[in-house]
Amino acid sequence: MRQHLNTTQQSSLQNGQLAWIKQRDDQCSEEKPTGYFVNLDCAVDMTKKRMAFLQERERECTSTGCVEAKLGE
Repeated sequence: MRQHLNTTQQSSLQNGQLAWIKQRDDQCSEEKPTGYFVNLDCAVDMTKKRMAFLQERERECTSTGCVEAKLGE
């Protein structure tokens, strides 16, 4: 997908990915005195949704053109 993006769009996508990772970690994990715990069902579900989102962006970028605002989501 990155090959379809200009430098600004690549930066926007990267920022969106970093924000998504933080959101996923906040929603699907927690740190306790006994360790760091991840709810795998939550993490897998969010990852599948993110993959679908990224595939939509790729289709969009290769057909009608990238919407930069969506790349940063």
